Amino acid sequence: MPKWTSYFSDEEVAGEVTSQAMNGLGCKGKYCDKLRTGHSNTVRVDLNSAVWLESDNDVSGLSCASNMAISRIKCKEENCAKIMVQCAPVMGGKLVATAMGVSDVKVPAVLHATEDGACPIDSVMTSIQCGGTACAIKQIVCQQVSLHGCTAAESCSALGLQCGTDPCGRSCGSCSSGQSDVCLGNSGRCVMSGIKSDWFGSDKDMVTTGLSTSGMACQGRYCAEGQLTLLGVKVDKTQLQYSGWISDNQGRRWPWNEATDDVSAECPKGLVITRIACRGKFCDDLRLECAPPISWEVDPLGLPWVGETWFSEESPSRQECPTGFAMVGLECEKSVVLCLTNCKSYCDNKKIQCRQIIPKAAGSLNMGIAESTEIEAAQAPSIACDSTCRVNQQNLMAIAGGAFSPSASFALSLTMLLWFA
Repeated sequence: MPKWTSYFSDEEVAGEVTSQAMNGLGCKGKYCDKLRTGHSNTVRVDLNSAVWLESDNDVSGLSCASNMAISRIKCKEENCAKIMVQCAPVMGGKLVATAMGVSDVKVPAVLHATEDGACPIDSVMTSIQCGGTACAIKQIVCQQVSLHGCTAAESCSALGLQCGTDPCGRSCGSCSSGQSDVCLGNSGRCVMSGIKSDWFGSDKDMVTTGLSTSGMACQGRYCAEGQLTLLGVKVDKTQLQYSGWISDNQGRRWPWNEATDDVSAECPKGLVITRIACRGKFCDDLRLECAPPISWEVDPLGLPWVGETWFSEESPSRQECPTGFAMVGLECEKSVVLCLTNCKSYCDNKKIQCRQIIPKAAGSLNMGIAESTEIEAAQAPSIACDSTCRVNQQNLMAIAGGAFSPSASFALSLTMLLWFA
C-alpha cells in the first residue's frame, strides 16, 4: 500500500520531498485542483541525480528516462492545469520494461471526483499523461521493479541512516515515539522539532539560535512578545543577513514611531529565518535574521507556503510551517488609519511564510543536524536591551551597510555574536 502525503495545490508547494519512489496519485476538487502522492515503502530513488520535467500544455505527457521513477510532482497554474514531475534513478533494483511489467491507471475515473489511483504491488510510477481541460484526468504509467541483492555498503548502518529506508528498500527504523523527533525528508536522520525559544520583546532580544525556524507565537497585548519554534537543522552563522524593519505600516505612522520599510519581508533565496528582533511599543517593528541551512537547501520552486489566517495573542496565538518546511518570511496585517477599534496597530496580526528544505546529504554525511547542547543553547533566556543597547545595534547595522548586505554579513555576524554572547 502507498504511503500518502497531504494534499497540495497550484503554486503553493511541491509534493513532499522523499527518496521513496511514487506509486500512487490522488485527486481532489474541480479539475483535480488538489493532488496528493503515494510512495513505495520498498523502492528508493537517488535524489542526487534527479531531474525535473515540465508540461507545456494541459494535455501533454511526461515520461521519465530509462530506469528512472517519478519521486515528486508540482502543480503549475490555476487548477493545476500544468504539472512538473521529478524523475530519479531507481536504487537497488531495475525497472521491468516488458509489456507484462507495465500497467496504466486513470485518476480520477470520473471528472471532478475525489479519488486515489495506485500502481500494482512492486511497481512505481514512471509517466503521467494529462487528459481533458486543465489536465483534469491524469493517466499514470506504472512499471514493475525487479529488486536484486544489495551490498553491505548500502546498508543502514554503513550509511549512518537512523530512519526511513536504505537504498535497497530495507527499513532503517523510525524516530522516537514522542512528537519531538521527525525523520526529515530523505536525510535518514531523526531531527528534533518543536523547540521553543525564549520570549522576546522590545526590551529583550533572543539569543543567536544557530537553528532554522519553523513557526512563531505571540503573547501580551498587541502581540507585545514573540516566540519562535525552532527545528534542529543548523544554519551557517557566518553568513547572516538582515531584512529591513517591517510593521503594520510603511514609513512613519506616528510622530513617535521610527520609519519602517514595508509590511512584509522574506529572506533572500536559499536562506531561512534563524532569529527575529523587534523594537518600539508593543514590539511594533520586526526585523528578520536569515542564514543558509547547513547540509540542506531551500526549495525555490513556486511560491512559499503562507499561513491561511492571521495570528496574534488571541486564538490562534501560534502559526507553524508544515512538517519539513522552514520559515522564510513574515507579514504584518496592514493597519486601518481612520478607526476607533480593531485598527490592526503595532503589527498585532501576522502571517508566516515557509519553504520546504531538502537535504543535500543523507545519514552520517549530513552535518546540519543539531546536537542536544546546540538545542539547549538556542533556548537560553533572552537578553535585556535598553535604549543604549538599541542605539549600538543601529550603529552596527549602519556599519554593515543596511538590510540584506551580503558583503558585510560575515563581519557583522561575528560582531553580533560577540554582542549577544
